[in-house]
Amino acid sequence: MGNTTTHTGFKCVLSIYSKAPVLPFTTILNRATEGVDFTPQKPVTLIMPTHTRPYYRAISLKEKSNGYKANSFYIDPYTGEKFDIAKNFKLSQFIYDLHIDLQLPAGDYIVGFITLFFFFVIISGVFIHARKLIGNFFNYRNKSNARSQFLDIHNIIGVMTLPFTVMYAITGLIFSLLIIYSIATGILVYQGGQAAANKDVGKINVELEWQGTQWVEPDIEFLYQQATQKYNNEPRAMVIYNYGDESAAIRFIINEKNSLIRLTEIVYRVDDNSVYQKLDREQDSPYLQGYRLVNNLHFGSFAGFDLRILYFILGLGVCSLIVTGNLLWIEKRTKQRNQSKRTLAFTKRFTVWLTGGVIFSIAVIFFIERILPMQINYIEFGFVATLMLVAIILCLKGNIVVKLGWLLILSGVIATVTVCSDWLLFSDEILVLWSQGVTSIIGTEIWLMLSAILCLSIGQRLTKKVNP
Repeated sequence: MGNTTTHTGFKCVLSIYSKAPVLPFTTILNRATEGVDFTPQKPVTLIMPTHTRPYYRAISLKEKSNGYKANSFYIDPYTGEKFDIAKNFKLSQFIYDLHIDLQLPAGDYIVGFITLFFFFVIISGVFIHARKLIGNFFNYRNKSNARSQFLDIHNIIGVMTLPFTVMYAITGLIFSLLIIYSIATGILVYQGGQAAANKDVGKINVELEWQGTQWVEPDIEFLYQQATQKYNNEPRAMVIYNYGDESAAIRFIINEKNSLIRLTEIVYRVDDNSVYQKLDREQDSPYLQGYRLVNNLHFGSFAGFDLRILYFILGLGVCSLIVTGNLLWIEKRTKQRNQSKRTLAFTKRFTVWLTGGVIFSIAVIFFIERILPMQINYIEFGFVATLMLVAIILCLKGNIVVKLGWLLILSGVIATVTVCSDWLLFSDEILVLWSQGVTSIIGTEIWLMLSAILCLSIGQRLTKKVNP
């Protein structure tokens, strides 16, 4: 939830910090599957609460002719209240899906090719600017022409964010290549046999025959404590196979302390509490260790919330690097006589659409989530409709830079109104959460206000420009 909390989401988090005792795992799992259409032969996953997400996340699967449908819920560990993620946390899920697949068919492949292109752009940029990269690091010509200013900003940001940018590009590229590679390997080498592929890379593969007999309710608390004591750390997730059947097994996933790559998994049979399989230091494979390293580096999940803030700031730097690089290209091509005016005009509009247009659309859907009910897909419609509206406006006659300035000004105004509406509607909930140590909500409010100030100040400067 974190940065994108609806009214229902505020109530969900608020109930987490009640003084009631934590409900047992059996009750949580019953709530997770109650009234849910799922296939019990498929795994049921329960992810444990954390400080930034203080509730369980339950995931079950419904088998269909064309694949699976995932049922995903957040569950209050104190009251057992269940919140459908798809209905109550649409904005965060929408932005996340937009990042990984652009909300398009085969979008993950498109993102993969863009990441590959981005990686080569970074490497080539380092070689192009190598001579002046360090020497001009402290040189910012604020009174020079626009090209000199853009070049100095581009170099400064490029040097400061280079390790992060390279890491992000490489890890994102690896994720994309893994998707393509795993599909091709599964089809060509294993003829679609996922179990054999998992075995070769060292993954645990649980294959239990469904008996059709109701299980005797297992003592999950005992197995949880046993796994915790054995590996000196609490599991971060559990996976139940053949849920409700006497052949069921429970897999506990445990992170190793002070390690980026180590992870322990142990599977217990519920009928006799015996160990069915395990994956620890002795069985761990280099493939899985490498995957965990890439995953932790890409998502910043190996440290606390302060690292997420640093990732966010560096991510803004990467965005600025892309925009300033594009502006430098436009500025250079403008001075060339043989350059197509139509190509330049399209590139200018496309740059503004991908910067000001996306910023404005994100601001709009933040505001939409606060004031409109979530029964209808307002967020998807609002995002696409706003982008299309901006595209139409940019095609009209007028100064393109001034249009960008007004887009940023409007984004700043909407962000400010969003923060004000949060405090008008949810001030009591926000203050209670703050008193309980949940700072991410107010952190989001501060981020929105800082973004609003930045957009308003930049937009005001741009609207004063005369030349496109």
